[in-house]
Amino acid sequence: MRVLTGKVKALAKEWGADLVGVAPIERLTDSPAPWEPGSLLPQTRTLLSLGIRINRTVQAVHLLDRSDLPFSRFACSAPDDRLDQIAAQVSNFLEDMGHDACPLPASEPLSQWIHGGALFSHRYAAIAAGLGQPGWSSNLITLEAGAGIRLSTVLTSAELIPDPLPREELCHRCMACVKACPAGAISLQEAVPVRVGGLTYFCASRSLPRCLWGCSGLPLPPPELPEETSLPQALGLLSEALSSRASLPVPLDFSRCGRCQAICYPRRP
Repeated sequence: MRVLTGKVKALAKEWGADLVGVAPIERLTDSPAPWEPGSLLPQTRTLLSLGIRINRTVQAVHLLDRSDLPFSRFACSAPDDRLDQIAAQVSNFLEDMGHDACPLPASEPLSQWIHGGALFSHRYAAIAAGLGQPGWSSNLITLEAGAGIRLSTVLTSAELIPDPLPREELCHRCMACVKACPAGAISLQEAVPVRVGGLTYFCASRSLPRCLWGCSGLPLPPPELPEETSLPQALGLLSEALSSRASLPVPLDFSRCGRCQAICYPRRP
């Protein structure tokens, strides 16, 4: 088990992953992840979380608010394409070793969120695998890259050695993410508990409709949207607004906002 764990981690990094973590699926038992790993691959025993850091200069340029294209490409679609390739290679390697392994796509079209929610939470898989902790924004915060990280996950029947969960507090509640959000989606004071791997974290209460409005390229600030308790109604308004526009500045598969992620990165040494 130890040899296989070391080998698969080394290969994932050789193929381009910056961070690799391992978690038994039991660590997600109490998490708010929107999907149960075993429902797709019943023989899943382990999650492999893969991460690629986002270029810090691209993050800084994005915050200047002059163009969304560098961030949309080099902080979203390009690393996601690489992660899909790495996840596929890792899965094929595990199959060659006699185990079942299924890679999950690094990202999904925005329309998937609007009409049905995410297939899987790579963030909570990464938390369970010890890559980091949820910050106030609910983004994954890592020691190496702050929130500037893109993620993918591999489900496997292989039993691998799990990584420990970090105990040091990685989010220092600077609230820069709250100030950076042009849609006003992140609460300054209201917190909600998140439980992963037996540990409880506290993140800001977020308005998903407002967040999706900002990330879809619609005009900001958003209109008065219903509260989370009326989520279907809010998503209906968002879907209607998107369908009424002849064109969008960026494709729906791209993230147009991401400022809460771009503003959170460790200082250079």
